[in-house]
Amino acid sequence: TVKNRISLLKSAYKMAIRNKMLTYNPCDAVELPKQKKPDIVVLTKDDVQAFVDALDDTTLDLRVVYELALFGGLRRSEILGLMNDDVNVTWSTVSVKRTRHRIHCEDIIQDTKTERSRAVVAVPEFVMYDIVRLMEQHEKDPYIDNPFLIQYAAQPMRPDYAKRQIKKFTRKHGLPDVTLHGLRHTFASMLNASGEFDIAEISAALRHSNINTTLGIYTHLFESATKSSRRISDFMQKGHQKGTQDKEKTAETQ
Repeated sequence: TVKNRISLLKSAYKMAIRNKMLTYNPCDAVELPKQKKPDIVVLTKDDVQAFVDALDDTTLDLRVVYELALFGGLRRSEILGLMNDDVNVTWSTVSVKRTRHRIHCEDIIQDTKTERSRAVVAVPEFVMYDIVRLMEQHEKDPYIDNPFLIQYAAQPMRPDYAKRQIKKFTRKHGLPDVTLHGLRHTFASMLNASGEFDIAEISAALRHSNINTTLGIYTHLFESATKSSRRISDFMQKGHQKGTQDKEKTAETQ
């Protein structure tokens, strides 16, 4: 992109200034074109069920990535930053303590986006079941010698790989072109549509710095306030069980 090219040139000119080859950075005078943020695709109720039904056709690592975004509301960088010690199987929770990014071909481990982003998040039982299966699978792999929960080829999964794979996954199964961030938006949409959680609870579940941030992003969802983490987890569990029961009933009638 134009932004990436300018960033690369700017870095080169900075080096030239340090070596006293230039006295100023020409890129400082460049005004980047304004970029329109693409619309975030949010899955409908039927799309969510179809998405879940298709999860058997992916790796266990990617399955857990998708489930943590869709049913836990975690950001991609938070999911990829999770370590095995962050998982509490007894309480069915994951501790969000760090993020992991890929910058200039290097893995960067950072603190969470905000202080409020750092939290213990309850996840539905069916998600924890898959996390446990994943940890057991990794434990049997002699090539995995790092503490990260999510892997690819015995190495911590790269963010760009996760991004590419969900695109391939949705295309293969005829699903809307949802991103990992779109799954997080779907998480918020499902909570709002249920009518069981107010804006404050949804904002807390998304771990936004304040309610205004939530309102600014999800204005279209919150036309009116409706009637915390554990209740949300239970709600997601009930939805998953109902989807499974409906699927079994359909299979029996065919």
